[in-house]
Amino acid sequence: QDKIPYLSRLKEEGVTYSEHLSQFGGLQVDSFIPEIRQASVQAIGRMVKLFEPLEPLNYILHLGGDRFFRYLNVHAIDPVLRQELDKIFPHSPLKKYGLRKFLQVLMWWTQRHANNTLVVPSVLEAVGKLKNIIPPHKICLENLEYSDFDMMADKVIPRTGARICFDVGHDIIRNGFGHTKSFILK
Repeated sequence: QDKIPYLSRLKEEGVTYSEHLSQFGGLQVDSFIPEIRQASVQAIGRMVKLFEPLEPLNYILHLGGDRFFRYLNVHAIDPVLRQELDKIFPHSPLKKYGLRKFLQVLMWWTQRHANNTLVVPSVLEAVGKLKNIIPPHKICLENLEYSDFDMMADKVIPRTGARICFDVGHDIIRNGFGHTKSFILK
């Protein structure tokens, strides 16, 4: 807060700013709990007000629902899953393979269902409220490594007027090296 006047003076030298909105401290604009969503939007409003003198070009918004997906992924990632299945079926590779594939499909379906029924509607509501604080074209949703950003981009961006802050590192962690090019082309 003390540095805002100094940072404002740098604008005279051609420096521009983007505000990377906090995702920590419990902020979850995509929480399925309405009170958490509301409080998160209010906290973001205070941050936007604080940095207003810098005239940010855009506001980068992390979506917090990845906590749910991180929990699912930790319990379904292949090395951990293989290790657990080896304990259960030490001498049955066919059972291990079949159960591993079944659990991976179940996790994929669970994530898709949670995105469609909880996360996307919550994000749409939160971005709708943020539009009262931030012009929609200045809101940039950032992809994270634990959530299905393709779905978010397909379902939220066209309906809100928000934009994308594409983090290549996060994309590679989630999808490997081949997805980045196809997402950018899309």
